[in-house]
Amino acid sequence: MNAYSGLVASYRESAFNPKPVGAVRLPHTAVALRNKLDDAWEKSVMSGYSTEDDSAGFALANDPRTRAAQLPFSEYALRSLGPRAWTRRCSPHCARLAARLA
Repeated sequence: MNAYSGLVASYRESAFNPKPVGAVRLPHTAVALRNKLDDAWEKSVMSGYSTEDDSAGFALANDPRTRAAQLPFSEYALRSLGPRAWTRRCSPHCARLAARLA
């Protein structure tokens, strides 16, 4: 039996970036906050409560425990990068970008 998919059979080896060799690491605080957020998201998703509120132009979890882990992570990023850098790097497509840059 022959099947035709319409796809051209070709192969190209994937190219990867070289392994990092520098000594730069994320601060322990950032890693700890991200781990708490990941744990909260996992629990939220596993319990079937994984929706987000994006009415303010950015996403926040509807689950109170996840949101409670989300906010300190965002506040840390704002303090570390500054509000303008955070907005430019993380929210370039935000509906309220101009309002948050003011």
